[in-house]
Amino acid sequence: MTSTEGPALAVGDANGDGLDDVFFGGAKRVPSALYIQGANGTFTLQTPAVLLQDSLFEDVDAKWVDLDNDNDLDLVVAAGGNEYRGKEEALRQRAYLNDGNGQFQRIFFPEVYMTAACVVPIDYNQDGLTDLFFGARAVPWNYGITPESVLLKNKGNGQFEVVTDQAGSELKQAGLIKQGVAADIDGDGDDDLLLAIEWEPITFYLNEGGTFKKKSLDNKTGWWNFVLPYDFDGDGDLDLLAGNLGQNAKFKPTEKEPLSMYVADFDQNGQIEQLLTYFVKGKEIPFANHAEITKQLPMVKKNFLHAKDFAKAKPADLVGKEQLSKAVKRQVNTLQSMYFENTGMGLEFQAIPLPAELQFSTLNAACISDINGDGKVEVVLGGNYFESTIEMGRYDANYGNVLQISSNGKMEVFPLGNMNLTGQVRRIKEVRCNGKKYYIFAKNDAPAQVLGIQD
Repeated sequence: MTSTEGPALAVGDANGDGLDDVFFGGAKRVPSALYIQGANGTFTLQTPAVLLQDSLFEDVDAKWVDLDNDNDLDLVVAAGGNEYRGKEEALRQRAYLNDGNGQFQRIFFPEVYMTAACVVPIDYNQDGLTDLFFGARAVPWNYGITPESVLLKNKGNGQFEVVTDQAGSELKQAGLIKQGVAADIDGDGDDDLLLAIEWEPITFYLNEGGTFKKKSLDNKTGWWNFVLPYDFDGDGDLDLLAGNLGQNAKFKPTEKEPLSMYVADFDQNGQIEQLLTYFVKGKEIPFANHAEITKQLPMVKKNFLHAKDFAKAKPADLVGKEQLSKAVKRQVNTLQSMYFENTGMGLEFQAIPLPAELQFSTLNAACISDINGDGKVEVVLGGNYFESTIEMGRYDANYGNVLQISSNGKMEVFPLGNMNLTGQVRRIKEVRCNGKKYYIFAKNDAPAQVLGIQD
């Protein structure tokens, strides 16, 4: 479900007092919340009215960043959801400009309407102004059709211009994006875009003088939830951590036997359908059963009156060979969450599946932190996903983990102390309070949890 992918979570100094404050993005018709940290380490709910009035939006991502170069942090919020279409207000992307004292003025970005997945601050043209990339998640009510992502050029004074076509036409059609991050992956001194995309490989958009060129990391297509760049092995180049669905699932795709989705208006009623297929004993079969498919495609029932006949059918038998050949086709060949080690040979990476404990459920979020203060970073991880069909089942076997990766590539996984972190973790952020580190786990349809290190 693309309507349940929040909440947004952002940590930053909202009022200029040097302390971390916390923003939680609201769901549809649920107001956002801004918690201000006091000198004694307590957090007080102080949500400005301009944020409270925007409860229509489904907030899925947020970033604190100085958009107008006035030395305070502004708030950019990406709106997602699946209930609205076209140019309805709930699909507008927006920011809140900070006056330096924690009071904000909302601005909408011109002609930017979308179901977004993420917003990525990036000074792509190196003019000293922070530009913004909004990664599109889906076309509302038409999952599988490629949505249009947007790159906004910051012109100063709160003015932005859509420059997606000028900066690289491929960027507009990047795919069904889940998450993105800016990093200098090719080591040439400017930030590139790294994108985690469903039905695609982890994808780089390399910044070449303000123009983006597409490069796939490898041929491993997945249901990627995030990509996290960091020099984990300490050899001077960026490695990658990427969260996927995991291996504790009904689907076991490979390159020879991928998980596929065909997207088209098969019954020509003006609404597209998605036909999901996978392989069983070497045969490609539809995932949905006879009853489910005939609800959406009544024509199938005419040709396959009984489930026993339906069980023998190939996808082309259900919708016609010509219809199937014209459909948008997307494929996944791995659902493993991965560590991609940079080999140092250009942009060449070695794919290493994460340990089994991190394959039990989806991995949705990660946060790099030196947890124990030994100068070596760890990765705090969270996951789970409940909004699946009965046939797929809930992915609920992740209880939160800490991952350590040594310089020789050895990976070790630890629990979060004696805590079992339940629920659907969507975002994880470190927050500093009274000189200590804490970790906020923002969950969908549940209260956030805050964990600290026991003395």
